[in-house]
Amino acid sequence: METVNSARKVDMQNPGRDLSEQIKAATKEIHVRAENTQLMLSYQKGQITLPQYKLLLCSLYEIYKALEEEMDRNASHPGVTPIYFPQELARLETLEKDLEHFFGQEWQKRVIIPAATHRYTQRLRKIGEGNPKLLVASPIPYVSLKIMHTIST
Repeated sequence: METVNSARKVDMQNPGRDLSEQIKAATKEIHVRAENTQLMLSYQKGQITLPQYKLLLCSLYEIYKALEEEMDRNASHPGVTPIYFPQELARLETLEKDLEHFFGQEWQKRVIIPAATHRYTQRLRKIGEGNPKLLVASPIPYVSLKIMHTIST
């Protein structure tokens, strides 16, 4: 994976930097690409449509659900422990409130999950089962931008 290799390079070049700075540096190119998708540019300008925003929320919910579940399941893994801060990084509860606001109390029955999001969450679960330390290559702050790219392609 390009991101994992980049993260290793950053770590070796700057061993004194904290993990968040290393992740930010290692994923900079991917962030720039994600930020320049049509959906993200529209979002930044406040020009995203309500259906697009709802779809984004549905996708974010599924991704955070998979990622948080895998992080919880692998909390004691040596590669996950250094970045495992569930209270600080959890987003599911907030996303559930947003989904309830837009879809109503029975939002679980009304959400739409794009195929690309489903594939992405399957990959996160496979990583969690087989090589949990690679979950670090998909840090939680990065996921929001990744899904923006996924939805708009």
